[in-house]
Amino acid sequence: MQTPRLLKLPDFPFKEYFLKFYRETGVDFYFVGGFVRDILLGRGVNDIDIVPVKIGYVDCAEMLNRYIRGSFVHFKDNVRITKGGFTIDISRLRGETIDDDLKKRDFTINNLAYHFGKGLVGDPTDLNNKTIRAVSDESFVDDPLRVLRGYRFASQFGFTIEPHTGELMKSYAPLLAGIPAERINKELNETLLGEYFLNILDTMIKDDIFLIIFPIFKTIKDLYGGVYHIEDVLSHTFSLVRIIYPMVKEYGEMDRLILILAALLHDIGKGDERFKTTPGKFVGHEEISAKLTIEVLKKLTYPAKIVKEVSTLVKNHGIIRKYATNGAREITLLRFIFENYNILDKLMILSVADALSKNRCDICFHNTIERIRSLIPRIDLSRKELINGNDIINMGVEKGPLLGKILDDLHFRLCAGIIKDRGELDNYLRMKMKEIGVS
Repeated sequence: MQTPRLLKLPDFPFKEYFLKFYRETGVDFYFVGGFVRDILLGRGVNDIDIVPVKIGYVDCAEMLNRYIRGSFVHFKDNVRITKGGFTIDISRLRGETIDDDLKKRDFTINNLAYHFGKGLVGDPTDLNNKTIRAVSDESFVDDPLRVLRGYRFASQFGFTIEPHTGELMKSYAPLLAGIPAERINKELNETLLGEYFLNILDTMIKDDIFLIIFPIFKTIKDLYGGVYHIEDVLSHTFSLVRIIYPMVKEYGEMDRLILILAALLHDIGKGDERFKTTPGKFVGHEEISAKLTIEVLKKLTYPAKIVKEVSTLVKNHGIIRKYATNGAREITLLRFIFENYNILDKLMILSVADALSKNRCDICFHNTIERIRSLIPRIDLSRKELINGNDIINMGVEKGPLLGKILDDLHFRLCAGIIKDRGELDNYLRMKMKEIGVS
């Protein structure tokens, strides 16, 4: 057994309960893996992992929960206790000893355990040196998802992947295609949101990780982007990600993730077969990209809210550029603001980043952005309450698409201040009813 290092872990959630449990019951258990790593790094923790020895993990969990008094759930090889937003996983020991268990873990930064009486077990050298190293050459055979996890740790911690480990990750990366989508989803999100994501992005590109996670990228790899692009479509995509990442650094995790996904997927429609005969010209690609985005994100098990918002951003990412190029009337910009009000800030960021990535953030584009910003205060969504669908039905319009169209038009005119009061609303409604033949 590796020689323990007698040091005390800093305070962590429920530490006093674990100490009392250990002292009063004599149950032998170790804190393991990512929990020990994060405590030693001084990071906050929400998940605590322990493995008991010389006692079954279920028995250990039942005894521990008399102290923790949390919710108790059985899984295949572990029991989970949850309390106050924290999770405590009590897992089966893999092997006969704690050393056997640690040897089956993924990277040496996670190959650590802590025991109240015996101290730290394992070698923290790689953790101290900020190095990601596979525990063994078989690490990725046991679970190919560890390939993506290696990039995730580099993205989160800013650690360097040891060269031999990097070669192993690259060689086993194709096996990610067989991993269940929900497992890919979690690791991908944490990778994209990592503080040091841009440090590892080029390595992930070189290792074809994105082509494996997003197979549709193969249709835009090396594809000519047109006269307004300075790179092929896939290279432009990654350039956009590099530009947008620092722009959204202060956003919440959900909004950051939505914008990074939108940047990754905004041009995937350009690989559609219909554009093969018009190289460099992709009229209508935004709509196709949005539909494909829905398919891609659903396969990766993203929730409906993220799918809807990302696909809407993708669909509309080129509109501001068109307004800048062709000119746009004030009412057109007001309608644009009204229709995209809840995602307007994100849509402008995506549009600006896209323009910057193509060196097209010219004065005309800048002025259009400023016009939009100046018009935002004109929109007052609370004025929607002045009329609803039942009011129009009572005037003789049946439920259906026409009702929705009339209501949307009225809401826009009210919210934009084009219709200013109830009298103007009634006059406009009478005119609309006359137009469609309702008396």
